Amino acid sequence: MIKEYNMLRSLEGRVNENTSSREAWKMLTEIGLPHKKSETYKFTPIVLILEKNIDWDLNSKSTFCDKKLYAAKGSHFIFINGVLNEKLSQVQGDISFAIEDVKEGRHDPLSLLNTSLASNELVITSGTESPVFIYHFNSVGISNPRVRIKVKSGESIQLIEKLFETNENTFTNSFIHFEVAENAFVCHSKVQNYNSSTYSHETVAANVENNGRFYNNTFSFEGALTRNNLIINLNGQNCEGHMYGLFLLDKKSHIDNNTTVDHIQPNSFSNELYKGILDEDSTGVFNGKIYVRQDAQKTNAFQSNNNILLSEGATLHTKPQLEIWADDVKCSHGCTSGQLDKDAIFYLRSRGIDYKAAKAMLLRAFAEETLEHVKLETIKHEVLDLINQKLL
Repeated sequence: MIKEYNMLRSLEGRVNENTSSREAWKMLTEIGLPHKKSETYKFTPIVLILEKNIDWDLNSKSTFCDKKLYAAKGSHFIFINGVLNEKLSQVQGDISFAIEDVKEGRHDPLSLLNTSLASNELVITSGTESPVFIYHFNSVGISNPRVRIKVKSGESIQLIEKLFETNENTFTNSFIHFEVAENAFVCHSKVQNYNSSTYSHETVAANVENNGRFYNNTFSFEGALTRNNLIINLNGQNCEGHMYGLFLLDKKSHIDNNTTVDHIQPNSFSNELYKGILDEDSTGVFNGKIYVRQDAQKTNAFQSNNNILLSEGATLHTKPQLEIWADDVKCSHGCTSGQLDKDAIFYLRSRGIDYKAAKAMLLRAFAEETLEHVKLETIKHEVLDLINQKLL
């Protein structure tokens, strides 16, 4: 608790003066930051890790490297140290956006911290046929980029998010909120391939209305500590939430995926598939929750987490959960963890394939299932290249 208090005390002077920020800060000081006994952060003691590794007073005016940006056509929004840089951003004419004051977000402690410290938020208020790219460049002790996406009825948006750390031992605490109207479609993807001194807490929240569809694809390859919070509220009827994730880790990388899906109205559908491959001294965490409310009859909800551990030093914590108050539903959840199939390895080697290549073939086939719903070829090729780099 002393560490938690010190962290809040060191950041108090950065709280913005607007009403939402002050209210969020008050709530945060009442509930506190996650500590080692917090159930949802049980295997990721984020406050202790940040206190040990982050200099909150680190301040830099680092510039970004345009060679790292995606070459695909579309709108490219660039955040530097948590603030949108409109001069560097490239926006196509078929998209509407504005910079607005911060509004209240989720009540997760790190989301409240974002609400307290974010200077403003980027608000995109219409769909677009061209993809939208959001880049976060961070070179300070802590940055709090904040985005709100409002997709109108019948419209669609494909959003790709990426973080670049341009300094050592920095912490990015991002928050992005989607409002998916009736008959709207959203696909959100991000590739997390960080360095060994990158720390991030990344929250994605979505409210989905009647006949709306929301897809999230998260691919994690490296980072000192990465925590992904994904919250999908299926508020309407006949709406859908889809979550696909891959974490392929080595060295001492730590990835924590925490997902929540809330079925509130009848006839909604959710599908969740996360796969993990862990090597060396890496740690993977998956904590998935599905809620089915009493009125949410005819719900279909499926959750699966499958993992392969390649070394004795790799660690996995997985906890799929269902809480169901309705009686006419189809729901399932499960997890598996194990090693490579020795019979499959033997079969491939008997066909003249060496051990390393046989191992890579099996792991690539295991991982590629999570790519089936990635629509943008640029992202798919990037993920496949990273998978090959890790496995070969």
